[in-house]
Amino acid sequence: MNYGIHFTHGPWQLQAYSDADWARDLNTRRSTIGFVVLLGHNPISWQSKKQGSVSRTSTEAEYRALANTVANLAWI
Repeated sequence: MNYGIHFTHGPWQLQAYSDADWARDLNTRRSTIGFVVLLGHNPISWQSKKQGSVSRTSTEAEYRALANTVANLAWI
């Protein structure tokens, strides 16, 4: 009963946050991306993974993370 995800009352607005860590893996130079989607104050979807290809700039890595987040929001 004390473990797990607990939902709280509040506004029913959807919010999403994403981030990328450019070329974090020194061997492959691939970035790590992640996002979290909140419904009110409650997390309903999240992901963290290494990108499938190498980004040339930190901006490109951020845009790829954003595109991944938007695809998830469209699915929701």
